[in-house]
Amino acid sequence: MFPDSLIPIFAALSLQEKRFLGYCIAHLNPKEETEFGMIKVRIGDTAKLFGADDGNAYRVMTAAADKANSKPVFRDEGEIHMRDYWFYHLDYWPGTGDTQIQFSERLVPLLLDLRGGFIQHRLAMSKDFSRYGWGPYVILRQWLRVEEKIRDRCAPGTTGTKKQIFALR
Repeated sequence: MFPDSLIPIFAALSLQEKRFLGYCIAHLNPKEETEFGMIKVRIGDTAKLFGADDGNAYRVMTAAADKANSKPVFRDEGEIHMRDYWFYHLDYWPGTGDTQIQFSERLVPLLLDLRGGFIQHRLAMSKDFSRYGWGPYVILRQWLRVEEKIRDRCAPGTTGTKKQIFALR
């Protein structure tokens, strides 16, 4: 499920920012990363994502990353008010088409929870959403996860009060 602290900020992002974040989230794989939250992507792949030619893909990608970083994630953990930016850095090696993107380490656990909503076969579908298609998509993904939790908690042999079963957090 979308962590509650990410819902309002994700809703405020532009379509390009959502596409870029969805693409990056889909590529998070802690088993293959050398650094926590580091992903490697090819410029040609992002060109297809944004519908740009290879010459402009890096410019479009950095613009989306910069705009996303201008909208930090505010969240509370206990009595601590936290502000996190999506990315630490984005490195590009001209001529190779290789880029490395480093997510904020404190956001990576939240983003890994989101990854189920952005696995790569769904990304092909979601990259074509209009600006208004993302809201219903996020809501439907949340309800699918809620349904799974309810099904798990109401399985035969499950014990507990209704309040315990339907406490979804």
